[in-house]
Amino acid sequence: MESDLPRITIVTPSFNQAQFLERTIRSVLDQEYPDLEYLVMDGGSTDGSVEIIRRFAERLTYWTSGPDGGQAAAINAGWRMAHGEVLAWLNSDDVFLPGALSAVGHAFQEHPKAVLVYGQTQLVDPDGLLLGTVGSAYRQRTLLYSHQLIPQPSSFFRRSAVEAVGLLDECSSKRSRRRRSTRRRRRPAIAPLRLPRRIVSGDATCVASARCWFECNQVFRGSSAECRTGCGAQ
Repeated sequence: MESDLPRITIVTPSFNQAQFLERTIRSVLDQEYPDLEYLVMDGGSTDGSVEIIRRFAERLTYWTSGPDGGQAAAINAGWRMAHGEVLAWLNSDDVFLPGALSAVGHAFQEHPKAVLVYGQTQLVDPDGLLLGTVGSAYRQRTLLYSHQLIPQPSSFFRRSAVEAVGLLDECSSKRSRRRRSTRRRRRPAIAPLRLPRRIVSGDATCVASARCWFECNQVFRGSSAECRTGCGAQ
């Protein structure tokens, strides 16, 4: 039932991304998900981003603009204010495809033991041209060798899993995150889907894409539930 769908909290961290920001915000708000919290955490942009955010202020749960200590700090600040059972972040150069949040909500509803729901992510250029697709069914062996098995833009975490292992690391290096992420662990409960698309534009997005494997692993590395894999929504 729609009334039983979990509350989803989305946080968008942003800094000087006015070129893409409105498209990102609209992609979240236009989902028309029945129980949505949406927070936009701007790092003090000077490129017109604040004016864009203000146009949507009445439809946002919360927004702010000011120095924030970086992307992970902004996401954590938003998650600390969250009331959702499901947590995610969508960067300000990414967008959700129509129906993404409905698919996620129903997946968590149908798989109550799942701590992570993720989907394939389409890579597109700023004009919407499809460049490729990343993300595949969960296999621990593949996870050790591929940072794109679980794409960050299409990853949604059960709040209890985040609370169990802690928020995103705001200060550790990629090397230390790699060491922690590749330690032997029990497999989490996962329900794969196909959900959003990522706008590929310049070095910033490429760097973020390379980070997503480490960030996602930090959230679910402590789970001991049975692993779920299967076909996702197209």
